[in-house]
Amino acid sequence: MISNIGTSSYYQIQSSSIKSVQAQPEADLSMSTINTSKTDSVNISDAAKEMSNIEQDIASRYDVTNMTESERVSMANELFDNGLITQRQHSVMSLPFQNFLAEKTGTMDTYDPNERFNYLQQRRDQLSFTKSSGASTQEMELDEGIVSILENLNKYRHG
Repeated sequence: MISNIGTSSYYQIQSSSIKSVQAQPEADLSMSTINTSKTDSVNISDAAKEMSNIEQDIASRYDVTNMTESERVSMANELFDNGLITQRQHSVMSLPFQNFLAEKTGTMDTYDPNERFNYLQQRRDQLSFTKSSGASTQEMELDEGIVSILENLNKYRHG
């Protein structure tokens, strides 16, 4: 899925079968119902297909469940450069948080920039906290968007 809110379902093709039953007037009970079937489809633009291909390419190179901080920052940059995330999402996703935290807590001597972590789970946990803490609608939408992006990347990578 594309992460921009307006294009979040760019690659989904929707089809549905609609059966409607139309009751006939009581005076004509010999024709009790008429069944009709209709299928709707959505055409996907070439631009949307290209965005999907870019997202799949990024997902093939980054495992959001097992990444380093530098990989996370690089991934965020690629997503932003390709128009797949907003500037606000990029700001959150590219913040070198672990490095910042180590500097502020005086633990730089134990900070390992190559340590791998589950970024998807980290962002899911953040979303749960955001929802439970009574955060603003904007904060919740930002966190929901980031989790959605990461879940889609994970789905592309792991099927």
